[in-house]
Amino acid sequence: MKYRKSGQNYLLRIDKGENFPAQLMEFLALTGIKTADVKGIGAVKNPVLAYYIPAEKTYIEKELTGDFEILALQGNITLKDGKPYAHFHVSLADENFRGYGGHLQQCEITGTLELFIYPAEILIERRLDQDTNLQVWNID
Repeated sequence: MKYRKSGQNYLLRIDKGENFPAQLMEFLALTGIKTADVKGIGAVKNPVLAYYIPAEKTYIEKELTGDFEILALQGNITLKDGKPYAHFHVSLADENFRGYGGHLQQCEITGTLELFIYPAEILIERRLDQDTNLQVWNID
């Protein structure tokens, strides 16, 4: 993992063999960032995706096998119980140009993962929404 500051923002590169979001969490601990907008692109293998089923108020997970390009990674860092909480959506493509998407739970980097990180000026905590069973922004 390597990073550079650009004004108030950061550029973060997670390298081959490293894991996401573990390396991102390490970066957050190093920099003290608690709330941020994050976007990026890269290449990964064996990503674990999740999909929320509203009627059941729960997620299902699926591990994809093989190598994938990240076409778009978008998410945010907020706080849950006072600790950084990563929430990311991803669009992926395989070697046959088939697409996959969902919440990116974890993956191993195969080439690189290039992230733009935009820290927020306010802290955003999450709270459990009883109606949906989701951890939502507590901005009431």
